[in-house]
Order: sequence, then structure tokens, then C-alpha cells
Amino acid sequence: MSEEEDCNVHDLANQLSSENDCDIIIINKPVFSPFDTDLAQLTRSRKHRRKNVYVILVTEGGSGEVAYRACRMLQMTYRHITVVVSGWCKSAGTLFCAGANDLIVSRDGELGPIDVQLRRSDEIGERDSGLAIDAAFDGLSEASLKLFEKYMLGIKEKSFGSVTFKTAADIAAQMAVGLVAPIFAQLDPIKVGEIHRSVRVAEEYAKRLSMIGQNIKRDSDFDAINMLVRGYPSHGFVIDFIEAHLIFKRLSLAKRPSANMLSHLNQM
Repeated sequence: MSEEEDCNVHDLANQLSSENDCDIIIINKPVFSPFDTDLAQLTRSRKHRRKNVYVILVTEGGSGEVAYRACRMLQMTYRHITVVVSGWCKSAGTLFCAGANDLIVSRDGELGPIDVQLRRSDEIGERDSGLAIDAAFDGLSEASLKLFEKYMLGIKEKSFGSVTFKTAADIAAQMAVGLVAPIFAQLDPIKVGEIHRSVRVAEEYAKRLSMIGQNIKRDSDFDAINMLVRGYPSHGFVIDFIEAHLIFKRLSLAKRPSANMLSHLNQM
């Protein structure tokens, strides 16, 4: 970065800080250790810390534990947290946003589901979504039900009513189980348990952060945390400004270019 660009960055940051009476933290990197400890050190080293903080966040995701520690630290340090999303803010980044009091998303901003990404034991750098096992169970359950229904109705129809529903159901159940049982047998119960536990951990982190932020919609009819953890079909699903209205209570569209300009710089 040139000296002129560096000055522009500081000028923009100072302008935002003065207008919003807050500290400015610019994050443009994956959320992995030592991100949380670096952020804590940076925050605590400020001589004149303000009561509020304005976090400009761009990240492809990372560790849920690291995101939780980082956001929790800011919640204990500042009275009010505003997160600005002007680019990608996926997975662990969305978890971080769960603890914000206010969320600002630009037209190019993009959140993502909080589904856990697990390393493949036989692949370097490859990860699977924690939702894959849920999708597998849902698919197999739906297929089992369709097979059962098909066989039972087929038996009744071809027997011209001479076979009772109970007998037809028993035969259909045995046939359906015989087809899907070998597939279910390939699922490692220990692996399944680990995945479900990891998904539950992410869900609990989001719940705890949102209790302070109070910006995620949760009531008896709709739980946005459950939506973020389990409600989307893929890890890369786009949660843009319009979609984010389903999840967050206090959400606004970025109207000024200054935050967008700052967010593209790799500051922290």
C-alpha cells in the first residue's frame, strides 16, 4: 500500500469513527487462530477506547470457536457492536454477525449458512458440510417412505383386495427395509455423532451471541438460528440483503461508499 493510499484509509476510518462515535476494526481474512487473540490484543492495546465499535468484516469463514471467542470479547469490551458486510461473510463470519447489535449489508454483501465444515480424513484441504449427513438421512427417509407406499399399494392393487392392509404393509416394510438397510449400514454411527455434535456446538454459540446482540429473530413461530444452521441446502447458499431480512431485526443497507472502500483492505 502506498503512503497516499494509507493516508486515505486512515482518513476514511477517522471520518467513520467521528461520525459514529466508535472504534473502527477492519477485518479481511479467514477466521482461524490466532485471529481471536490478535483481535483481543489489538483492542486492549488502544489507549483511548470508545464505548462502541464498528466492525467492517469480509471473510470466507473459518473456525466457529475462534469466531465465538472474538465476538464474545467485543461484547465484553464494547457497549454496542455494528458489523458492516460489503463482500463475502460466510459461515464463521455469519456466526460473528450473530453477536452484533446492528448489521449493515451493502448491495454486494453476502452472508452464508452457519453449517459446520469438517475435514475429510483422507483428503488434504478438503472439507464436508455438517449438513451433508442431515441431507443423507432426509433423502434416505423420503426414499424409504416412497418405496413402502409403492410396494403396499402395488400389493393391494394386484391382489384385487384379497390381501389385507396389515399384510400388505408388513410385506412392503420388509421389501423397503431390505433395499435401504445396506445404505444405512454404510453410515458410521461415531462419525454421525461427531457431525451432529459439531452442528449443535455452532447452534449453541449462535444462541449465546444473539442473547447479547438481540438482533436475530427468534419466537415460537420462527427461529432464525435454526434456519441459519439447518435451513439452507448448501454451504455456499447466498444470503443477500433481501434474504437477511428474514433473519435479522435491525438490518440496513449501506448507503455510503466509505465502508465498502475500507472493507477491501487486508488490515487485520
